Amino acid sequence: MFTAMLEDWIPADFDPFAAPRETGSAVGPKRAGNPGAIHRKRVVTTRMVKQDERQDPEFPINAGFKGIEFQQGEMHIKPGHESKFGLVNLYEYLARSDVTWNPSIVSVLEHSLWCPTTEEHRLPVKHGNDRVEWFIQINGQIDWEVCDQNTGELKAFVRMRPGDVCAMPADIQHQGFAPERSMLLVWENADPQMPEKIRTGTVPGDPDKMVTMK
Repeated sequence: MFTAMLEDWIPADFDPFAAPRETGSAVGPKRAGNPGAIHRKRVVTTRMVKQDERQDPEFPINAGFKGIEFQQGEMHIKPGHESKFGLVNLYEYLARSDVTWNPSIVSVLEHSLWCPTTEEHRLPVKHGNDRVEWFIQINGQIDWEVCDQNTGELKAFVRMRPGDVCAMPADIQHQGFAPERSMLLVWENADPQMPEKIRTGTVPGDPDKMVTMK
């Protein structure tokens, strides 16, 4: 039922995952539908980026990142191990992202997820936390409104510029605003038991206490 509602509600020229300059208006007379945007599927792979066996779509450089020069590093691999490694420029990878406010998981180590994303305009919803999230601003600028999880009362206003790091506590909701296309790295612990651990006090939900854990 909800899928049918979205298909009937989202007009053909509007992409809810795009920035306003990249898409039509969400309001106005009904204009067909956009099932391609609604049913967009994440690109899922079992191989590293840029490896020969990986067959993924390569999106064009977003207009917001035109003019950036992407330099490739160097790899020195012992013979016989070439297929085990791939080289990627993270800036170029993110510059080709076709969505906003939708992190890509590029690194997984047990429950530790490295999730970079590109942001522009505003996060359409207020994101509620059930664990601590760490943000590292790569380029551009993002302003965050941080509110109480239960009441919605404004608790803090955070402005992040390149190189800034902040951590969102486990008991808040946040909404971001980016005046230009910006790159953000999100790091979090995806342990499915984390909300219960925070609720019982096994793990603190306050970033200040987390960094002092032995």
